[in-house]
Amino acid sequence: MKTTWKATLLLLATFAGGALAGGAAVAVADRGDLRRSHKQHRHDSDDHLEFMTRRLQLTTAQRDSVQAILGRYKPKMDSIWRQLGPRFETIKDSISNDIRRQLTPEQQIKYSELLERFEKERQDDERRGPKD
Repeated sequence: MKTTWKATLLLLATFAGGALAGGAAVAVADRGDLRRSHKQHRHDSDDHLEFMTRRLQLTTAQRDSVQAILGRYKPKMDSIWRQLGPRFETIKDSISNDIRRQLTPEQQIKYSELLERFEKERQDDERRGPKD
């Protein structure tokens, strides 16, 4: 039973990670905006709904249905993210450190400034709260 629970959690974590990575990649391709890809790290169902509405040309009824579906699963995704978020941040920090080691001292400074800007924008977005 314990193994089944762990396998289920791993499957959900893999799904969530894939969805986040896929969403980020599509957002970058769709808008060409690095700031957008950083924001996508969070699972913003409003952004996802807007993207699907635009790309799939959802009808009003379809949009309402998809919004209800995303809303129904949001508490579960939030719960998973609370569990996996700290692990994700640790991996993200490792990636940044590995990248930093590949850069020249001048590039390292610019890279640090870029990461700081992304973090400030993320915090500003969180302070503003969800979009209406």
